[in-house]
Amino acid sequence: MASLVCAVRGWRVLYLGADTPIEQIAALSREAPLSAVALSVSPTVPQAYAFALTLELRRNLPERIVIWAGGKGTSWAAPGVDSFADLDTLDRYLAAIAGEPTPAGLL
Repeated sequence: MASLVCAVRGWRVLYLGADTPIEQIAALSREAPLSAVALSVSPTVPQAYAFALTLELRRNLPERIVIWAGGKGTSWAAPGVDSFADLDTLDRYLAAIAGEPTPAGLL
């Protein structure tokens, strides 16, 4: 669903699917002009495991690429990762970085 929100906001989306290995994402980041990597974390994934994988991904991506994490399994905050509690928050964030007005107090 996050890919649809990004596409509606004008981002070109390359959907890799579920369970894409970190090594493949990192390799793609060296070949494609990526600006961001968005992750959706299921609440069924153990929190410590999701946190560790996200940190590993951050270490393997160039600093210019931002990581967005969302889903009900993201109750943690990882350094270098922007987390979103829901799709509305992601949508408001995308609007804000595009310079679009958002109602006061929503971000």
